Amino acid sequence: MQVLTDGVEYIKDENNPFYNQKKAENQGLSFFMIRKCSPYLLRILEEKGMLADAQAKSLAGEERSKAIVHENWGVPDAVAHLIDDDLQRDQGNVRGC
Repeated sequence: MQVLTDGVEYIKDENNPFYNQKKAENQGLSFFMIRKCSPYLLRILEEKGMLADAQAKSLAGEERSKAIVHENWGVPDAVAHLIDDDLQRDQGNVRGC
């Protein structure tokens, strides 16, 4: 179980009374840059579209600003194995510690 205390206002969900679209648009990128949650939870939030308003600033417009984040947030395969250990720990399967 993981309890988030920072950034909950960026998580878009109909059951989240703290969600704030303006804050999510302006500060949601921090979810991808600052470790606010485990990599496992970040992956779930992204896959479910719950960080949909996070964006980088682009002169090409808002849609491109969002695409920059959501199309490129993943980790390159060359270093994915480093994060895999974190994912295993987060899921309770501790190995290599």
